[in-house]
Amino acid sequence: MSTLRNRACTVALLLLLGAGAGRAGPLEDGLRAARSRNYEAALQSWRPLAEQGNADAQYHLATLYLNGQGVAKDFAAALGWFRKSAQQGNARAQFNLGAMYENGWGVKTDHDTARDWYRKAAAQDHGMARKKLEEGLRKREGAAEQPEKPRMAEGTALHTAVRRGSREMLQKLLAEGGADLNARDKKGRTAYALALQAGRSDLANLLAAAGASTARPRAEEGGDKESAKVPFSKLDKQDAGKPEGERQESATGGTRLRLPPKLAVNEAIKGFDGWPPLNVAAWRGDLAAVKVLLDKGAVVDGKDPEGHTPLTRAAWNGHVPVVQELLGRGASLDTRLEDGTSALMLAAKDGRVPVVRALAIKGLDVNGRRKDGSTALMLAVDNGFIDAARALIGLKADVNLSRGDGMAPLLSAARKGDAEMAELLLSAGAHPNDVDQEGHSALFLAADNSRTDVVKLLLDRGANPNLPDKEGQTVLGRAALRGRADMIAEILGHPVEVDARSKQGGNTPLLMAANRGHADGVKLLLAKGASHESVNDLGNTALMLAASAGHADVVRLLLEAGADAGKRNKRRETAIAQAEAAGHKDIADFIRSYVETHKKSLLPF
Repeated sequence: MSTLRNRACTVALLLLLGAGAGRAGPLEDGLRAARSRNYEAALQSWRPLAEQGNADAQYHLATLYLNGQGVAKDFAAALGWFRKSAQQGNARAQFNLGAMYENGWGVKTDHDTARDWYRKAAAQDHGMARKKLEEGLRKREGAAEQPEKPRMAEGTALHTAVRRGSREMLQKLLAEGGADLNARDKKGRTAYALALQAGRSDLANLLAAAGASTARPRAEEGGDKESAKVPFSKLDKQDAGKPEGERQESATGGTRLRLPPKLAVNEAIKGFDGWPPLNVAAWRGDLAAVKVLLDKGAVVDGKDPEGHTPLTRAAWNGHVPVVQELLGRGASLDTRLEDGTSALMLAAKDGRVPVVRALAIKGLDVNGRRKDGSTALMLAVDNGFIDAARALIGLKADVNLSRGDGMAPLLSAARKGDAEMAELLLSAGAHPNDVDQEGHSALFLAADNSRTDVVKLLLDRGANPNLPDKEGQTVLGRAALRGRADMIAEILGHPVEVDARSKQGGNTPLLMAANRGHADGVKLLLAKGASHESVNDLGNTALMLAASAGHADVVRLLLEAGADAGKRNKRRETAIAQAEAAGHKDIADFIRSYVETHKKSLLPF
């Protein structure tokens, strides 16, 4: 049970370092509060956003419930918020939802559903999700096959990140979530203890901030009790305790990270299973070691087990001098990972602007596509790196190339509620009325995410408010469902079909707002001429829907606007009958009183 409890607390909560830097707002306020372990303040910042439909806030709120931080631990609540976020495409939420189904946290264990959510997350480059799918879900008690005994010699991916001394790799793992923060390697060390032994207090602090235990565990019985030495690679032996970027060079320009003379240039290094030394040096940005290895005949395009070459490793970590050296030594620009990701895409998705420029200048196609159709620009937009997006646009990236699901950069920016990115793309010629495979336009996605600022920007740039999705719903209907009066007012300021009916249910914006009890939206729609006598496919009017749902303020607004209380739906029910059937006798009595006072007929017609 202790292992299960530990796993339940491993969701990444804090480390989105650098994400959205310089953009203040409730989401960022919550992140700052969480980093300071002021979870109550984080809860107050995220809950309103989550309730408004913000996917990132929903994800973070779920982690608070999952870990019992700032609120009582509640797996059911965590599951609900993860699901809301996951359904909007949040990869971290999709992964954690899969973990909850796999482990039976707050829900019955369901490996098929877990696998489905892992696949959705993996499709968005979630590393831990890909690993889950590659390794297969762990078998539970009673399964026909026994679980494979875990390899403990190397520990977890967190241990690997610490051994490599990679702050960035560690940040990525913690941000993705799902890693067991307190798992031990064969010597009984947690990643936190390993970081302290290596002299990397910065890595230890990251782990502690994410919730890792700061206790110093003893070596497990039967394990190697020598814990003073950390098995860093032969390349970084003398600087194992230094943060990246702090290696010292001699007066002759040579590195202190000397290569053992008997080390073969293409031999795998301990701690980097299957990685050629050149890939390790490129990953760490060790230019001097890269030069030495190349001079000794290292294969410039040698691949490690994950399909990376030295160039893709250096590009991903943003090491411009190493990228330039490798290109000068004949590294192939055409190298792709299994999913079609290029070095340029790796640099773009992590906002490595100098690397993006260096690769593009050398001739790497800025409009090249992955197997799913994503371009470097799409990846930069997906991950919110506006400087990388700006650089790619300057390098002639096509702003209208979409993925296989029809998602174009502008649609992604609108879905994320990124007004600055949307402005950049529109100014570069993005089509405001393109749609994805579900028929959703950028305007629709912005409304669905409750971002009035993006809705206004798109409308001002020519977005069509009457463009329906595949279900026939328009942006006005979506805003009415969300109850965003400010957004409804903005949309009504443009030529719009106020009584457009959805294909599913035949509801108009007024019917949707009345059913949800959004009085301010109802008032705005009525003032713009929305028909209070429109009916849906069941023959229900706005008054019937409001009465049956118990929305007294909306009922009053509709009656004052002239709604007919005697009208009947296809089941021959009036608004009064529906109110009584739903247990809202007070509303039924109010309608009768109003009709009597105003001498309106309740006779059937």
